[in-house]
Amino acid sequence: MSFYTQARRVRKPDLPFSHRLCAFRSCIVLYHWLTKRGFNKTFARYDENFDLDVNAKDFNERISKAIDTLETERRVFLEKLHVFERKRIREKMLGKRQPSKKSIEKLFEFED
Repeated sequence: MSFYTQARRVRKPDLPFSHRLCAFRSCIVLYHWLTKRGFNKTFARYDENFDLDVNAKDFNERISKAIDTLETERRVFLEKLHVFERKRIREKMLGKRQPSKKSIEKLFEFED
């Protein structure tokens, strides 16, 4: 399933918490594949910031904030990827066939 399909499942308050958490983890899987970051590192960061304990009283609020943050982070990365893509098209027209190591590193550079 797509990222946004899973995100909709995360937001469904009528689903059991365990299903919503599983959908959130699926969103993390799709996001970490895109950004080439580790699943465990990414999930741990969200768990640390939003305390995604299914037994917490305010789980609905926490997981909603977590998915909103993840969607925003994903949107920012996709924009960064789009800018990189446009730059590469211009570079290729000028005959530069391989991107520089520095530009690749910059694309996948994150602030944790």
